[in-house]
Amino acid sequence: MKLFVYNTLLNHPTLVHALRYLPRIKKAKLPNALEKSYRGYPTLHRADGHSVSGEVFEVSDEGLRRLDKWEDHYRRVLVQLADGTTADAYVVDPQKFS
Repeated sequence: MKLFVYNTLLNHPTLVHALRYLPRIKKAKLPNALEKSYRGYPTLHRADGHSVSGEVFEVSDEGLRRLDKWEDHYRRVLVQLADGTTADAYVVDPQKFS
């Protein structure tokens, strides 16, 4: 599965710790989005004319399960990247704060 990452997941040691391996990575941009903070957690918001730089990588099902546990205040959503490909991305899930 393709996963778009930004902010703290761009820190490769964090990825290695969560996944237990370093995935194959390529640079990517998410158009019409802006990175903001929700209660101190980075997240994505729709913002026409802006873009968020990040990376896309292939992650195994097991790696995705590990990341889902690691990113426990987030949910995955499908996004379309600037090159037209789609990938999952983590966004803050406000319901997980209640």
